[in-house]
Amino acid sequence: FGRLHGTIPDPSTRYVTANIFAPGGGYVGIIDTLTKEAVGLFRVTQTSATGPQRSVHMSFWSADGLHIIIDNLNGKMIERIDVTRDSEGKITKLVYNANAGVYLGGSFNKIADATSFSGLNAFGNQLIGSVSGDYSLAGTGDLTPAGKKKEWN
Repeated sequence: FGRLHGTIPDPSTRYVTANIFAPGGGYVGIIDTLTKEAVGLFRVTQTSATGPQRSVHMSFWSADGLHIIIDNLNGKMIERIDVTRDSEGKITKLVYNANAGVYLGGSFNKIADATSFSGLNAFGNQLIGSVSGDYSLAGTGDLTPAGKKKEWN
């Protein structure tokens, strides 16, 4: 399927993100370290930035554990998964927020949206996850907020 690039624990250390390189892939999985089961699985946005491949370099948790920041390497993007937790800190919802992305290259050209996977994990429990947004609010312009080109072609 692919190679594990790294795992990063959330602030509570209950969950980790698994960053996976795969041929044409680019996956981020969320794993519960108490039960050792997959909670969610996502594939990053595909752009024309560096060819047809998708690749995740790494992902990191926000300090409050409510966001996962994804380094979409081949897509030249920083993207985000929003995390909802119950009062005990258990993850109850994962949403890949397409409108929260920032494109770091020039001439944004999206080939395929980010995706979430559904179905049962190895323990028979439902994976959670969805994708929201249409990239219309994402930072996909060629200029920085200061009016400078993001990338010289």
